Amino acid sequence: VLTPMYFLFHSFNLPLFLLSILLYGLCGVAITAGYHRLYSHKAYKLNPVIEFFVLGFATLAMQGSAIKWAHDHRVHHTHLDTEKDPYSVTHGFWHAHMGWLFKPSIPFNAKSVADLFKNPLVRFQHQYYGWLVLATHLVVVRYVFLLSNDLFSTLYLVVLFRLLLLHHCTWFINSLAHVWGAKTYSR
Repeated sequence: VLTPMYFLFHSFNLPLFLLSILLYGLCGVAITAGYHRLYSHKAYKLNPVIEFFVLGFATLAMQGSAIKWAHDHRVHHTHLDTEKDPYSVTHGFWHAHMGWLFKPSIPFNAKSVADLFKNPLVRFQHQYYGWLVLATHLVVVRYVFLLSNDLFSTLYLVVLFRLLLLHHCTWFINSLAHVWGAKTYSR
């Protein structure tokens, strides 16, 4: 709805568009390398300073706290493509893509993410997630607005457009990647 309004009332702002793509990339890496590989699968360890930035950009991605995201992802891997999989493709493409968002959330089992509760940065992000989402967005909007002096374009491109792309990219992993492709992994 906002896209036609944006182009009707504003000229295209290439620097803001490029900045939103940069933020999209940083948030995407924070979700992929941080929430997925670091927290869900414990694939590596990270310097606390870098981890702070990963959590910051992941918070800006608005996909839940690292603890909640890792919890749901661990449940997904435990029950892959079965009835207990929270975003199983067996319920159809659209359910796996985003339909699962409109169902009651799966019961939270703190034991499955007990390792993450031991990490003070991750615990802090989980405890204050809502406030941190607000704070990260206020900081980004403030500084981008100071650079651009165009509040509507800042809100549209740097916040809404970026989040739209980022969420659908993440959801396509649940839907598209589970419909197409070979399953070369062992169950």
